[in-house]
Amino acid sequence: MLEETHRAVRLLRWICAVAVALYAGWTLHYHPDMTVVQHGRYHAQSWTLWKIRTLDASALRSHDGGRIAWLIGSSVLRDAFDEEVINTELAAQNSPWRVAKFAMNRGASGLTVSLFNRLPIQAGDQVIHSVSPDNFRKDWLTSVGLPEDRLLMMMTPSELWQIEEWPFQKRLELALSLPRDFHRYHDEYIAGIAELGSDLWYWKKPRKARPGFHMSYRRLDEMKWLSEALENLEDSTERFDPDELDYSPQQFNIAGLRRLRARCEELGTPLTLLDLPHRELYYTDLLAPEVFETWQRWTAEQPELMSYPRLPEDHFYDFKHPNSSGRRILTATLIEHLASGQVGSQE
Repeated sequence: MLEETHRAVRLLRWICAVAVALYAGWTLHYHPDMTVVQHGRYHAQSWTLWKIRTLDASALRSHDGGRIAWLIGSSVLRDAFDEEVINTELAAQNSPWRVAKFAMNRGASGLTVSLFNRLPIQAGDQVIHSVSPDNFRKDWLTSVGLPEDRLLMMMTPSELWQIEEWPFQKRLELALSLPRDFHRYHDEYIAGIAELGSDLWYWKKPRKARPGFHMSYRRLDEMKWLSEALENLEDSTERFDPDELDYSPQQFNIAGLRRLRARCEELGTPLTLLDLPHRELYYTDLLAPEVFETWQRWTAEQPELMSYPRLPEDHFYDFKHPNSSGRRILTATLIEHLASGQVGSQE
């Protein structure tokens, strides 16, 4: 009986060793630019990191003056500014400035600050970041439903440990998510297999995924659901009540903004916070009065904040995001501010 037990234990050891070897062989080959992932890449964080990896920093700074205004932030900032139009106009004006936009869904301060470890920001540049009332909900990560693989993709282990809204067990779970690239890119890996399989099944030439609006902006004037949503504001998920407010130091985006300021100071890079406009009814009908008043007090206390003018209601494709009409106005405003030194001045 004892000998049989020894043989069983030895067999179990071999089974475990083979299982570990197979797991390692499958997971350790994952990386962000493997062929399968390139065919399955689909979400904002992954495309933003792809844009950073493919950025030619020397070409970006090749103009006289070589200064860069880094537009980093949320999808509202992404849809507010046309990067190509801005740089074309700045070049025509012989401006020392160009812009580089890295904006994504859920790109509030707590997530955006993680881009600093990857962007070639230099002293004398300018960091421009957008803020919005809904950045400061209690348990923000839970409320926006940001998948964990996106957080693993963007944040370092030490940054993940600092997420105060998560219990210790959840932080430990992500800290032990190894190999990291396997957990970061597994969903896109599976999506890539599905895409390649579909192409082969229908005898189509396989084609890599394209970034679409993630690298520019949404090209639409109104969401299909907007008319119905405007008639049912009381049921909107955008409603923001006082008991959801959290401007405490531990709140995910308040903590992120604190780190953002510290990184800008460390790099010698001025920071501008933009209060970009939303629909007027967003402020009047979706924000409770106490929430709007708290937002106004908070913005008044931010020394780096610049408020952009309100836009007509038909200049948004939903409650918060500018459409083509709104984007033209906001793009022209930023060009004017960069040209006049209202943004980016160190004097």
